[in-house]
Amino acid sequence: YKYQQLASGTIYFGNNNKVKRLICAWINENEIQPDRWEQQNLQNVLEQKEWCKDKFCIYYLPPQYCKIFDLMKDIEDPVIEHFQISRTNKKEIKLYFLEKTKYIKAWICGAENISRCALPLAEYILYQDIISNRSNKKLKMLEVGCGNGTTVQILRKRGFNVSGLDITLTGLKYGREGFFEAPIWNMPFKDDEFDYTFSTDVLEHLPPEMVEKAIKEIYRITKVKTFHCIATFKDNRRGFDFHLTVQSIDFWKDIFIKLNTKNIQIEIIDRKDFLNKHNNLKENKS
Repeated sequence: YKYQQLASGTIYFGNNNKVKRLICAWINENEIQPDRWEQQNLQNVLEQKEWCKDKFCIYYLPPQYCKIFDLMKDIEDPVIEHFQISRTNKKEIKLYFLEKTKYIKAWICGAENISRCALPLAEYILYQDIISNRSNKKLKMLEVGCGNGTTVQILRKRGFNVSGLDITLTGLKYGREGFFEAPIWNMPFKDDEFDYTFSTDVLEHLPPEMVEKAIKEIYRITKVKTFHCIATFKDNRRGFDFHLTVQSIDFWKDIFIKLNTKNIQIEIIDRKDFLNKHNNLKENKS
């Protein structure tokens, strides 16, 4: 095995105690070496002498059982052919893991924290026509980029059916029920699943090449209205570059209008204007 690379695309394991011990050893190796490919970890386990002593039998499957569509074009009549999404969308998947890792580290070290807009956002949403004009609270809502879950939690306490999504749930404070971990540009929801989608301090975090795809995803899952409060300034803290798409609010309005093929209601507001509007409402109430 030291002179060959094990490919784990197609593997058959016999159902016996020796194999079960091997799988347990492989699981343990994956836990010890989480940054290494799982197939490399399996190869390292197989190279240990104990398996030879155990008269462990290993047979090679012919390449027809593990053809990779873009690497093994000379293999004819495959029995099993692999069309991995990781090979067709390598750049996008790499970008996802880079961004996810960045925010995991940011939450752990305290560079990422509760948004200043979390409470104002919850209060603002309660005054939206789509919500205030309905007597029941069955309206299905999603916060896109929910951070630590504060806004979702406030709205839930008011009886609303709200879910949250973020690229990582590392910062979540309120339990994981009703929260989903995924990038905005590839959300795990059905078409028109939510009546109302919203975000604050989120879309400016998107890598520029993912902006259009993310907005298309927001439209895909939204049935009635989408609301977004967007920052238009740079944000670099503790070595983290958070705001990757710093554009004017007109840029964001234009792109939302351009991609709105479903005639969804749109509300896009600059973060500064949003906070000023909220402060004025508070002053008027007092």
